Amino acid sequence: MSDPIASDTRDASDARDASGARDALDAQLHDAINAIAIVRTLLVASDYDGTLATLVDDPALAVPHPRAIAALRGLAALPDTHVALLSGRSLDDLTRLSGLSGTAILIGSHGSEVE
Repeated sequence: MSDPIASDTRDASDARDASGARDALDAQLHDAINAIAIVRTLLVASDYDGTLATLVDDPALAVPHPRAIAALRGLAALPDTHVALLSGRSLDDLTRLSGLSGTAILIGSHGSEVE
């Protein structure tokens, strides 16, 4: 038979641990944002499959999340900010699926093709 008081104590302790971890992550994220906010030139690089687009069984159906593409377009529009999209896909596939040609540096075939 379980002890409900001990269980409540463990639940509260777990919640405090999770909150502490979240606070530490928030502080680390805040520090990282402050660090990149002062750089003269910023490169934002992202993978395509599993990052901008959900992994799917049919690679031709791996469309990027619209908000992710909008965020990358917004970043690319900032002064002294460059966006690169890397993939193991062919450059043609990456160009067609991402819609970022002319906005981002597209790098396909594991780096062997660059737009």
